[in-house]
Amino acid sequence: MKYNKKKHGRGYEGFYNFIAEKNNCIKHTNWEIGSYQGDAIACFIRNDGMVGLLDHCYGSCSGCDDYQATDREWNDNTCDELVELANEYEGKVRWLSKDEQLKRCEEIWLEGQAGYHSDKEDFTKVYREQLPAFIKANS
Repeated sequence: MKYNKKKHGRGYEGFYNFIAEKNNCIKHTNWEIGSYQGDAIACFIRNDGMVGLLDHCYGSCSGCDDYQATDREWNDNTCDELVELANEYEGKVRWLSKDEQLKRCEEIWLEGQAGYHSDKEDFTKVYREQLPAFIKANS
């Protein structure tokens, strides 16, 4: 299976749909923290109960955003570079058990508190509330 803009959609949402389909996921969701640039988090629940987490950065222009830098055709054509990028993102998903992934959410939050997220209310809300609630409710 390979990523296709017509089938899976454009942008990171399309990548998430592709990843979910390729990995037999029963549910997936995502969050973005920031406005013109920031962090994106996608969570996937596979039909075998494993939980996948993909966190990456996004931006508002081709200079700071992988997808925009790669999708040079603003049409429904899917260039080979986008297929490669989708596969790269799929390879970055970290699959763990429910309990291990819940522990990882807390670890990522703690790392963020020590780094550049110390003043980000949204970062705390996603990693300490919304993401754990999604994992608990769907796995």
